[in-house]
Amino acid sequence: DEMHTLQQKPEGYRNLWRQGIMGVWATELTRPAIFQALMERRTFATTNVRTYLRFSVDGACMGSEIAHTGPRKISVAAASEVPFARVEIVRNGEDIILDEPNERIVEAEFEDPSLLTKPAHYYARLTREDGEMAWSSPVWVE
Repeated sequence: DEMHTLQQKPEGYRNLWRQGIMGVWATELTRPAIFQALMERRTFATTNVRTYLRFSVDGACMGSEIAHTGPRKISVAAASEVPFARVEIVRNGEDIILDEPNERIVEAEFEDPSLLTKPAHYYARLTREDGEMAWSSPVWVE
């Protein structure tokens, strides 16, 4: 019947609407600490895969607002059961750094190649070899 035919998923079907998982960097595993981490924007998200992700700019954890002059040092630490194909550093919505580590564990430091004197925001976007992704919250630099 027609209704039964519509409910069957074709071979190779993949849901176009992905679910996601969000993580927070809390000081301890308690309700108040988790809500504090949320309020301080120490968060990251993935496309429904368990991935560890830490991101900082000049030592300031993701979600931070900092004042800094001079070169901006960017750190990314990530781990997953599938190797990362790409690590991208995004500044003000534009990719500025691309690394292709092809490793399950990434610990990398970069430097913003420009000497900006105006405010900027940075975040990390990682893509695994299977196409799943993870994003950090930004760090805002004045």
